Amino acid sequence: MRGTSRLEPGLTVDRKNRDHGTLHIRFGPHALSAPVVMKPRWGSTAGRPNSTLDSEDPSRPTDEFGKIAAVISIYLSLTIALAISMGWIFLDLWGGITMGVFLGIFAFVATWIVIGRRFAKRIQPVMMQAQRQAEAGNAVIALNTVQTLLPIAKWIPMLKGQLHAQMGVLSLGAGKETQAVEHLEKATHRSAEAKLCLAAFFYRKNKWNECSRVLETTRRYNKKHVLLHNVFAHLMHKQGDTDGAIAILNGLLEKVPENESTKGNVTRLKNGRKMSLKSFGMNWYSLGLERPPASMMQQSQDPRRGFRQKSKRK
Repeated sequence: MRGTSRLEPGLTVDRKNRDHGTLHIRFGPHALSAPVVMKPRWGSTAGRPNSTLDSEDPSRPTDEFGKIAAVISIYLSLTIALAISMGWIFLDLWGGITMGVFLGIFAFVATWIVIGRRFAKRIQPVMMQAQRQAEAGNAVIALNTVQTLLPIAKWIPMLKGQLHAQMGVLSLGAGKETQAVEHLEKATHRSAEAKLCLAAFFYRKNKWNECSRVLETTRRYNKKHVLLHNVFAHLMHKQGDTDGAIAILNGLLEKVPENESTKGNVTRLKNGRKMSLKSFGMNWYSLGLERPPASMMQQSQDPRRGFRQKSKRK
C-alpha cells in the first residue's frame, strides 16, 4: 500500500522579537514558509494581563482595562449615589436636601473605593511578574512592567503613589537617577521604604535640606516605622544635632516602647557614642549610607526592595 503524504505545519519563533516568527508547511516533497506576526486575543484570558508582559506593546490591554474600569466605577458610583440622594429627599427624611446631597456624595466616594479595590485584584498578576523580573536582576524590564499599570492607576484609590514608589526604587537600581527622583517624589508618603531611598539619595548628594524634608514628612505617616526613625536620627546626629536625634528616637519609643534597637541607640547617643544600625541588616545597608561587612557583600544588591514587604521589628 502506497504511503499517503501528510500536511506538516510548524512554527519557528524569533527569540529576540517573540511576537514574530516563521510559519512552515510541508506536504510530501513540497515546502512553504512565510513570516507571521502573532497578536494576542485581547478578549481572552491569554491576553490579560500576563500576556502583556511579553508583548511588544504591553500597554494596550491595561489601557483598555483602564477605560472599562473608569466607565464601570463612575457610572455605578453615580447610580448608587443618585438613588440614595433622591430617595432621601423624596421621602423627606431627617435633614432634607442637605442630608440627601451629603449622603449621595458619601455613597459615591465609598462605592468608587470598593469598586477600585475589586479592580485592584486584576493587577496582582502583573505585579507578581514584575517582582520575579526584579528578583532576576532585570530592573529595567521590571520597571517597564510596572509602568504598564499607570493608565488604570487613577481609577484605583492610592495605587498611583504605590506604583511611583516601586518605579522609583527600580529606576535607582537601573541607574536612572533623574527618573528615580521624579517617581520617588510622587510616591505615597506611606511607602517608607521608597522615601528612605529618596532621602538616602539626597544625603549622598550632600543635599541635607531635601533629605530632612523627605524624612520629616514621611515619619508623620509612619509613626511606628523603626528603621525610618533610626535612619533619620542617625543622619541628624552626623549633622551635629544630637538632641534632635534623641528626640526623634524618644518619639518612636512612645509608639513602640519595646524596641531594643532604638533603646540601645538612645543610650549610645546619651553616652556620646555613635548609633548602630547593623541590626537592621540589608534593609539598612541597601540605602548606601554605610558599607556592609564582607560577610554581607553578596547580599548588598537586593532586587526585591522595590516591592513592599512586611517590615521586621528589631
